Amino acid sequence: MDRFDVVVLGGGPGGYPAAIRASQLGRSVALVEASRLGGECTNFGCIPTKSMIRPVELLSSLSKLPFVKLGYEIDYPSYMEWVSSIASRVSEGVASLLRRYNVEVYNARGRVLEPGVLELSDGRRIGYDELVVATGTEPTSIPGLDFDGVLIHNNRTILGVRGKPSRILIVGAGYIGVEFANVMAKLGVEVHMVEVMDRVLPAMDEDFSRLMSRRFSRMGVKVYTSTRVLEVKRGEGMLGLGFPTTPRLR
Repeated sequence: MDRFDVVVLGGGPGGYPAAIRASQLGRSVALVEASRLGGECTNFGCIPTKSMIRPVELLSSLSKLPFVKLGYEIDYPSYMEWVSSIASRVSEGVASLLRRYNVEVYNARGRVLEPGVLELSDGRRIGYDELVVATGTEPTSIPGLDFDGVLIHNNRTILGVRGKPSRILIVGAGYIGVEFANVMAKLGVEVHMVEVMDRVLPAMDEDFSRLMSRRFSRMGVKVYTSTRVLEVKRGEGMLGLGFPTTPRLR
């Protein structure tokens, strides 16, 4: 059984810097990660979404210039493959950084078997003097809207879709929902957004919220506030959603 001064459980933005810092302090360090290194931000959050936004914003800015004629559109499958490649390169950069600091990486799930011993999903065990738990988060489904990766997506599975949707409903107008609404609308997708609170970005400044509402209105995004989904009806390749009352369109 391998033994280390410090074992870090989780290779996201909390885990891998902790592992590097422990190594800098002269400790022997192992990091256990079940998926790709870098965590939510690298693989499903900041990096891929900003990669999606950049080309779309460039095209949108160019299209506003009176002397530019754009006779082309984004090849959606190639575009999403490119987005995925950006996230992969950043994840590989995290792996390279850990190797540089002599952090031993185990690609597996881990659980505490007993104090000082971590059991991995591949059957191996590693010992430790100190354990850092940085396991991160998982997307939470809404009752009745369980993710299937086909018609109902979360912020992770939507990145694996290679066919551009003709229309999309985004449930939740927080910053993730707003990012996707902005990108999809500029890609020519018909966008509807439902928010249970009385405004978009309800956790942010009210003035900024109003600014985004006006921007979405100009973009043709239909935003329904003070509204929640009550039921889901499945049809051929589509969903029908039921609302408690007539949604309030902002």
